[in-house]
Amino acid sequence: MTTTTNISIKVKPCCFRCTGNSRLPSVILTVNIPISNCFESAHHSQLPCVFHDHKRDCVNQFPLKVIRRWQWALWVALPALMIALIGESAVELLRYDRGAILAGEWWRLISGHWVHLNIMHLLLNLAGLLLVAILFDRALPIRSWLLLVLLSAPLVSIALLQFDRELIHYVGLSGLLHGLFVAGALVSIGRMRVESMGLLLAIAAKLAWEQFNGATPGTAELVGGRVIVNAHLYGAISGLLLIGLLRRQTR
Repeated sequence: MTTTTNISIKVKPCCFRCTGNSRLPSVILTVNIPISNCFESAHHSQLPCVFHDHKRDCVNQFPLKVIRRWQWALWVALPALMIALIGESAVELLRYDRGAILAGEWWRLISGHWVHLNIMHLLLNLAGLLLVAILFDRALPIRSWLLLVLLSAPLVSIALLQFDRELIHYVGLSGLLHGLFVAGALVSIGRMRVESMGLLLAIAAKLAWEQFNGATPGTAELVGGRVIVNAHLYGAISGLLLIGLLRRQTR
């Protein structure tokens, strides 16, 4: 014989991520559950769906949500990792080379940013990319981040080509990362004004230091080569110039 009972349950969203609103009111649900079904569920070590552990699902799905949000950063990191694995032949073909660019190898205006001097240089830039993703990933949609990357990279290279004519070779994501950082901070002013202004002041102070005193002490030794501080400046300016376009993308 099957007996039916009424069970009242107070339901409240488990977390802000699931609902986007941490102040939603609790809801009382009354559910008719056959007692035999409860015993059958217990026999199979499963609770009825009304007792579903929603909070556990939030935790289980969190890594996938992070990957989806940060996929633009993964697309930026992947070419750098592949070039590092291929080795010297890729470096020679893809790095910023003033003579080769002027001879028509225009792809180097973009590809040079994904070439690195060594593993330490690569790891430092990937750490910077991760920092940008952590701080500003919600500031822009994925397509806007990718658009910013594709536009900022050649702008930095063209500026180097025009204003740093003695520079023969350049590699690394650092110039591009400065553009991403500035753009992310500017777009984020509306929702975290104090933090964004503080970050912008910090990056401005860093750029000013580099222009008057050169690279941060110890950086050149760490990456195994000269730090091109003008690339950082050009990257920051490119992020500033592109901010109007990015804001139109988010509307």
